[in-house]
Amino acid sequence: MMRQWRATWIWAGERRVVNDHLLFRTDIQLDAVPQTAELAVAAESFCRVFINGREVLRTSSLSYPGQHYYETADVAAALKPGTNRIAILAWWIGVPSGASCPKDPGLRAEIVAGDGRPLAATDATWRVKVLDAWQGQHRRSHWLNLDLIEIVDFRRLPADFPTVEDLSGFDAAEVRGSHAVRYVRIEKRPFPKPAGGTLTGLPVLRAGTAADRGAGCERPAEAVTAEAIEDGGWTVGDTRDFTVPPTAPGRAATMILDLGGYEKGLPAFEATGAAGTMIDVSWYEYLQGADPTTAVSKVYTTDRFILSGRTDAIVPEEWKCGRHLQLTFRNVTAPLRIANLRWEQLHYPLRAKAVFDSSDATLKRIWQICLNGAAACMHDNIMDCPWRERRQWIGDAQRIALINHYAFGDRALVRGVLRQFVQLQDPSGRIFVCLPIYEEYPTQTMEWLRAVREYQQYTGDATLAAELIDNIEWVHRWFLRCRDDRGLLFIDAPQVMNWMDNPYGSVLTPSGTIRQNQFRTSFATMNLRYLLFLDDVAACLFEAGRDAAAHQAQRERCRVAELIAPNFLDRAAGLLRDCAVEDIAVTYSEMAHALAVLAEPAGLDVEAMWDRFEAHRRERPDTVIPASPFGRYQTFEALGKLGRTEAIVREILAGWGPMVAAGSDTTWEAFSGRGSRCHGWAGTPVVALMRHVFGLDPTTGGKARAENLAAVEWMTCEVTA
Repeated sequence: MMRQWRATWIWAGERRVVNDHLLFRTDIQLDAVPQTAELAVAAESFCRVFINGREVLRTSSLSYPGQHYYETADVAAALKPGTNRIAILAWWIGVPSGASCPKDPGLRAEIVAGDGRPLAATDATWRVKVLDAWQGQHRRSHWLNLDLIEIVDFRRLPADFPTVEDLSGFDAAEVRGSHAVRYVRIEKRPFPKPAGGTLTGLPVLRAGTAADRGAGCERPAEAVTAEAIEDGGWTVGDTRDFTVPPTAPGRAATMILDLGGYEKGLPAFEATGAAGTMIDVSWYEYLQGADPTTAVSKVYTTDRFILSGRTDAIVPEEWKCGRHLQLTFRNVTAPLRIANLRWEQLHYPLRAKAVFDSSDATLKRIWQICLNGAAACMHDNIMDCPWRERRQWIGDAQRIALINHYAFGDRALVRGVLRQFVQLQDPSGRIFVCLPIYEEYPTQTMEWLRAVREYQQYTGDATLAAELIDNIEWVHRWFLRCRDDRGLLFIDAPQVMNWMDNPYGSVLTPSGTIRQNQFRTSFATMNLRYLLFLDDVAACLFEAGRDAAAHQAQRERCRVAELIAPNFLDRAAGLLRDCAVEDIAVTYSEMAHALAVLAEPAGLDVEAMWDRFEAHRRERPDTVIPASPFGRYQTFEALGKLGRTEAIVREILAGWGPMVAAGSDTTWEAFSGRGSRCHGWAGTPVVALMRHVFGLDPTTGGKARAENLAAVEWMTCEVTA
């Protein structure tokens, strides 16, 4: 049932400033405190709610332009008889980021007693003040889709922030109609919030000083990277509470802490020091060499906090992630007291339903890092990776949702994510694969429907597919219009990446080697994956009673299946070339041949072709585009269909074993270690083992054992339904 809001959307007029922070204030009078008092709040982009100086809620859920989540909390414990001061710090990012899809700014909040009595609601009586303490305008990366670096000058905040008593410098808030903020649907957050414990007493890896480069760098991370740490110069005992001594002019003190594994959360502490003291907070997935560096990744994981001269509470607005935390102290002219240094963990609540054991220690560890990586990429969305993007990609969501079905069994987040993706469907029927930047991988769009089917298969909930059936038929009709002159599937549009796999393969053209996404043609991988998509379309339409459209999908499948061999088969090699253009040098991809096994196009002996591909890969690896951890999932599916369980185990050990050997506790984006060291979609060995090696169904549960596979003496798995 839709909530009947008493509150209205409010803001500071038509103000739309990037990285804007507004403080909203009101007071309410209570004769007595109710037993329960529900706070409901929606904010674009985020907000922190304080009652009588106590923070009671920090919103975090990702919303799309056509819909918005609101969050709730029982705040009765923060209320008192008499005057209650309510303060809401609203933050509008204003640019596409991993955590925000730009919409018009707005705040809507209300407090309702357990008996239904309204206690507070945003309206034109609220007061608002624009804050200028948050000064960061730089992106966290050279990538266009990442968040803003946080730079906060506490000297610019009111002394009694956030519960400011003197409202003389505030203006009246302005009511905004729901049409102004473009929220077609506002609904309660349908999945739980991440939570966790507190890490304290973090071990020190290094502590020393460095030549201070802070003044010469626009981004704090660039300064940290440029500073060579000289060990010694000061000591740290208990890292919960310690004092940083004054540093000589031109010097900075620094310390690197070990989080004990891959963590998501909020570093937090209280700092008491001279006004103008700077504290840079950095976090890393892994350390490169003797000193931390962001010079290679160009991902600037450092925020800056400038002290007021009072005691300032340092808590970043956005959660961080990684294995290491670095604190750099600049302009320390007087002893700087750090109190209650901690890491507030934020993990999406998951419970493992599958237990794995093996005689092979590496295989046991691979299982665990697969679960860790997938869990780390579930938060307020299902994301690409926690470190670099945090964007919700369709293909990534399918892989991680499938791991979830097999290993965790949480359905709420998966359902919410799959419903959100239809917000990316444009009037033509096309579904883009990612917000906040519209991009298109046609094969990833197909993975959305596969994820919808898998959700139904592994939860028994058919209502999602029924709710989305119009969107399914709509996107199918869009694909039907995408053809080249041979009748093959071809997407002729900007920002199209037709390839299926990462890292994106290169093709050799007469003008030289280029990345495939810079070249427009029909690719074998996309057309083969399209055959499987049409199978999913037909199944959904038949279940919905739309038989005519389902038969159309089946006819289309037969037609495209007949075109695969004539357009892609290199008859001399007996393999599928990647591009259907004759003047491009021939390459063969692992993805194409795995998908051929799964789709079985007309006129091809796919098992014999797979054997030829394996032989060719050994002899001419330079002509083969291998599958990444993302694409290797399809390889596992193909090997499973062929009954080659030993090959599955061998592939897992060869591909994921080096991650274990490197000491990683999460799965990587690339087998080489390039890019992110925590990519959840790389966790599909869990699915391959359970599905193909053990033959376990997570919906029914069971226990299985396998012996003598790829030099692994034994392995067992038990899953509860």
